[in-house]
Amino acid sequence: MKRYVIAGFPGVGKTTLANKYPNLFADVKFGKNYIGKTETECDTNFISNIKAALKDGKIPLSSGNVEAIKSYVNAKLTVLLVYPLEGSRKEYFKRYLNRPDEKQWVRYNILSFDSKVEIINNMNFKNIFKVVLSEKQTLEDFVSTFINLKKQ
Repeated sequence: MKRYVIAGFPGVGKTTLANKYPNLFADVKFGKNYIGKTETECDTNFISNIKAALKDGKIPLSSGNVEAIKSYVNAKLTVLLVYPLEGSRKEYFKRYLNRPDEKQWVRYNILSFDSKVEIINNMNFKNIFKVVLSEKQTLEDFVSTFINLKKQ
């Protein structure tokens, strides 16, 4: 089976899935781990963490932001990029408001929701495969279509 990274939009359920099935998934963070680092250091450390998870036999769950996507492409990783249907704004705003994140993060993601979905819609890389979730669908719902999570 080909190994891949699952990259996701904020609120799709990456952390929830990784916490629920720690033997299967690794939650590889992108942003906060690399504050104060150069772009090269960020890219190298981030991709090293992704590759370590793959080597451990886990599926990395990570960011779907543009900078992370550039890192995946440069590293020639195969990525399932999971993001919401354009009409899912209200559902995702509820998810953001129920998270323990900083208010600034929540505000940023609410304000940039539409532009980020549009950017992802317009991306075209041969090793990035897009998965659009319906309004109430989560990453766990999608993953359970090809991995039997009940046995885990």
